[in-house]
Amino acid sequence: MDYVLGPGIQDFQVQLGNRQRRIDMLFPLTDTALIVEYDGAHWHLSREEADWEKSRAMSAGWHQYRNNIVVRVREHPLDPLEYLDVCVPRRPSPLICTRLTLSTFCTPALACLVSVSTGSLPS
Repeated sequence: MDYVLGPGIQDFQVQLGNRQRRIDMLFPLTDTALIVEYDGAHWHLSREEADWEKSRAMSAGWHQYRNNIVVRVREHPLDPLEYLDVCVPRRPSPLICTRLTLSTFCTPALACLVSVSTGSLPS
């Protein structure tokens, strides 16, 4: 994903409300951050509410990133929590996760949002 989006920051620490939280991957754009969270089935089964609340807090933004895009990569059998979430098979390779996640950005609405955030127009 670094190749397509530019350098990302792994395990980014941020203060969300009164809690210190860890973001799996943060891709800084201009005033927006693309946040990618990986939800493995073993650790996230029956944690839908906590995952959803964390996504909402990250979407609200902080400091220089005011309008964030959150994509959760959810391992089968986990269901998506939001419309941008990506479902992947059990124990997927990093390549499969990357391909499925990047295919999410091929939607016109998201492509425009990312383009506006980076200051470039989609081609």
